[in-house]
Amino acid sequence: MTGSLAKLSSVSDHLRVIDSLESVALEANCIHLWLARNDSVASSDAFKRAVLSSYVGAPAAELRFDEGEHGKPALAGGARSIEFNLSHSGDWLVCAVSRAVPVGVDLEYCDPRRASLKVARRYFRSEELALLETCSDQLREQRFFDYWTLKECAVKARGEALAPGLKAYGFDFSVCENGPGHIARFTDDSADTATYFLLDPLENYRMALCWMGDGSAPAVNLMELDSQGAATERTVSLRATSLTPAGC
Repeated sequence: MTGSLAKLSSVSDHLRVIDSLESVALEANCIHLWLARNDSVASSDAFKRAVLSSYVGAPAAELRFDEGEHGKPALAGGARSIEFNLSHSGDWLVCAVSRAVPVGVDLEYCDPRRASLKVARRYFRSEELALLETCSDQLREQRFFDYWTLKECAVKARGEALAPGLKAYGFDFSVCENGPGHIARFTDDSADTATYFLLDPLENYRMALCWMGDGSAPAVNLMELDSQGAATERTVSLRATSLTPAGC
């Protein structure tokens, strides 16, 4: 097994349960993903506060937030250097949390009515559109949400404006027979060390994650928060990652 493949295996194998929200340890090379159903939380703000309070050791109601130029929220004062990002689609919310490394997450319900070439022509790069036009109807729907979630998490991780950012970042996706697929970028920049993941966390949903780290493989942990504040492990399929060696 190569070093890169070993790192990739550790990502998918590192899912674990966090038993208590009273205090949660977060290592530097780690991302925590929290899921919650709409009907299990009072609001997205309450969900965000419940999750983040466990990392900063402060009551949820006392947390204060700032916003970036394009609306990306952040804990005021950079409390314990915690970075986070939120997404909401269909019946679910997700909050991604990392330490001192910007992170972006996008969750999308795979509504086939959205996966159209008309929408792609408006928001996708020409390279992505060309690939979509060659796909069968069923595959086109899958690829549409692969591209969309990757593009949106890339924009959100950087705190940029969404509309221009959707075309600024371009991706390709290849399937591997013996493991996760490979995410490639049309707009590759050697100075950009962002790591990308495509996940299938729930039936009929796609999730993409962008971690603005040093190009290494962060450990990814996925939990669901229920209406009583209890955290349980959720299994997730790793659909693809930018860490996968080309030609797999």
